[in-house]
Amino acid sequence: MKIRYKFIHFEEKQIFGGMKYYKCINNRAKDTLGTVDWDEAWRQWVFCPEKDTIYSVSCMADISHFIGQLK
Repeated sequence: MKIRYKFIHFEEKQIFGGMKYYKCINNRAKDTLGTVDWDEAWRQWVFCPEKDTIYSVSCMADISHFIGQLK
């Protein structure tokens, strides 16, 4: 599974109970841009951006590609 892209990468994390999620991190500044979490209501993986973050089309495509691998 690809986790590293040109400007972002993803790190797998676990919360209490073993549920996992992924942090989306900027490669240069190492800032957390958001998380990829399992959403029970949608019954699929979703991206939850941090407040005041912006994304280019290519960055959104990379996030979409990553989520597509989780299916």
